[in-house]
Amino acid sequence: DEPFSHQLEKETVEKDIFHKFDTLFLVRATRLSLEFTKAYEIRSERLKLVGSPFPEAVEQKGAAFFISMFTPDAARRDMTNPDHWSIYLTNENKNIKPRKITYVGDKARIRPFFPYVTDWSREYVVYFSEETSKFSDLKLIISNSNAAASLTWSSLK
Repeated sequence: DEPFSHQLEKETVEKDIFHKFDTLFLVRATRLSLEFTKAYEIRSERLKLVGSPFPEAVEQKGAAFFISMFTPDAARRDMTNPDHWSIYLTNENKNIKPRKITYVGDKARIRPFFPYVTDWSREYVVYFSEETSKFSDLKLIISNSNAAASLTWSSLK
């Protein structure tokens, strides 16, 4: 699984947000690049697993991310709730909101691929518009009223 492991490491960014000794949230985000989704499909076939938690990512023209989030605040665990979370890509002072956020509930299906998925995390796939495919560097901002995480993927990575 060397090709998949390499792609997972290359495309994953992690941020742990604390305040004093309290955990505010932990986020792991994997960019669903063309190279990553191809490596995912090859590994999935070898493991005899059918289907994908992010079927749209293969046809997706814009940026897409698999996100695993943990927060101890149960009321804030739903990343699809815009009252609790703000998610956007930023590039040269332009902020672009996701076109779609999908909850991924089948942990048994995704754990063989994403070692950072835990019993306490919640997973999502976040899709952005085609406009984001022109960005050479990607900066994903995930925030709530307590804190913000900035996750960056460089085209040179």
